[in-house]
Amino acid sequence: MGRSKTKKAARDAAKVPGRKAGEVPQAVTQPMAKVRAAPGTVMITCPVTRKPLSTGLAMDAASFASSALVNNSVSCPRCGGMHTWSKQNAYIAG
Repeated sequence: MGRSKTKKAARDAAKVPGRKAGEVPQAVTQPMAKVRAAPGTVMITCPVTRKPLSTGLAMDAASFASSALVNNSVSCPRCGGMHTWSKQNAYIAG
């Protein structure tokens, strides 16, 4: 492949549909949004086996602190029971 074909291939690969030549992407020109902490898994402890149990929810610490998590249920794969839980007996892992 000749040099001019290589440059053309690089230009074509850099093209983005709907963007005009020389246009700067918005992500570069817009101010950064507030960065949130990575979500962790909301966990409880199985009352039968005393092993950690995922509730299936993921949220960051700030969301967890401001949420009203009451009377939630989760099926436990370890003991086979259905456990009801609230924020008071849950924690964030990860």
